[in-house]
Amino acid sequence: MAIYKIFCDESCHLEHDGSDIMAIGAIHCTAEKAIELSKSIKALRHKHNYLPELKWSKLNKQQWNLYRDLIDLVLDNEEIHFKTTVVMNKKALNHKVFNEGSHNNFYYKVLYYTVRDLSLIHI
Repeated sequence: MAIYKIFCDESCHLEHDGSDIMAIGAIHCTAEKAIELSKSIKALRHKHNYLPELKWSKLNKQQWNLYRDLIDLVLDNEEIHFKTTVVMNKKALNHKVFNEGSHNNFYYKVLYYTVRDLSLIHI
């Protein structure tokens, strides 16, 4: 039986961060593919001489080739599966009605459905 890994990250997920859009993404693959993916990402960072943390919300023109290579690395590999959930109009959310008054509840619901949908499709 294969062991699977799921890696998640979010952007602009805080309630009062000044952004009206939130995104949560997840990558799903076997444990063996995750090791290979990690090595490939390190190689791309070395190739592009990029040491800081990868921040999709702060992408600039000088980093475009690195980020394009990262996107290609994930999307061109049939053994790596990707899912993202984008929330538009974050400021219009009614947490009192739908999330028991908590933005954190909303965040964890979005995270849950992102991972659930990714897992249902690819496991």
